Amino acid sequence: MVVYPRVSFSVLFKDDTPSDEHLVRDQLANAKPQAKDLKLSGGGSLYLLVRTNGAKLWRLNYRYLAKGRTLAFGAWSRSH
Repeated sequence: MVVYPRVSFSVLFKDDTPSDEHLVRDQLANAKPQAKDLKLSGGGSLYLLVRTNGAKLWRLNYRYLAKGRTLAFGAWSRSH
């Protein structure tokens, strides 16, 4: 029997930050590239990475087997 370790994403479901700190569409759209990569987070481990070349990429930090990992979801696009 194979036992796989559990991956906890409970940090995503905690809503302990004030509502004005959550990322909003306007903040994402107006984010400009800086001299260094910029991380925009609304709390938890999900964030938008603004690269120096202007690319906006979704990332999620999590822990698996006591090691920090990052999961990439893809580019942010303003569709609405």
